[in-house]
Amino acid sequence: MHDSLKKVRFSIKPSVIEKGRSLELARTLPVHPLTYQELPFDPEYSQYAGRLTTEKLSNATPDEMYWKTRQELILRHTGEYPYEVSGPDALKLLQKIFPRDISKVNVGRCSYQFACYHDGGMITDGLLLRIEENKFWFAQADGDLFSWYKANAHGLNVNISDPDVTDNNLFCAHMTEYVLKEFARDNMFKAINLRLGWPIISKKKNDYTSVLYIEDLVRILSSTLNLDISEYWNNLHVQSDCDNQRFITNKLKTFLEKKD
Repeated sequence: MHDSLKKVRFSIKPSVIEKGRSLELARTLPVHPLTYQELPFDPEYSQYAGRLTTEKLSNATPDEMYWKTRQELILRHTGEYPYEVSGPDALKLLQKIFPRDISKVNVGRCSYQFACYHDGGMITDGLLLRIEENKFWFAQADGDLFSWYKANAHGLNVNISDPDVTDNNLFCAHMTEYVLKEFARDNMFKAINLRLGWPIISKKKNDYTSVLYIEDLVRILSSTLNLDISEYWNNLHVQSDCDNQRFITNKLKTFLEKKD
């Protein structure tokens, strides 16, 4: 390597689309759905898992970002990329990709996984979500896993696709819970995590098994704000009483009875 290359780093910068002749050979990498939030801070990017991930922003130095992460919270749009694997042979394909037993992952649950070559060499790791019996999402770290999916899918009835994850609300809700739990575990503060039933509606006849009536929500929120808790992290399921109730709310009722 030439000495001059040892003194520089290479990054990707966003630029305004120019009017006039198009750039025939220009090819833009996929961006995170919330990349627009970073544009005011003169961002620099690198390539990660086939799309752009933030390397540097003008509103904070690397040291400031490090300590912000260690001592407080930051919002960072990472480059992990999700793929959907679905079809009658989805499980059979994933059993060939991952060394852990995917059949043990129940619908609606997540599992940490790492993908390997036939000789055991690791391609990448990430989080696997089983959405339905034959539908999975795997949010992967950097690595060419898509080609490995295609190579192992030969002869199987399976589809590998980009699920186009642009609604981050549910994902952010889950990640917020995990982040806060880590802070609470380090005894930095005490927290009550309310897992709300759905849908949230006015009280009326319905067939929902996880319904939360607005009247109950207001009452419970008002009560939990003044609870004296001893544990640093408390998960409380909140839903209204109904037939075939989906969530157990005994713990919440115990908390509220102590308050009264």
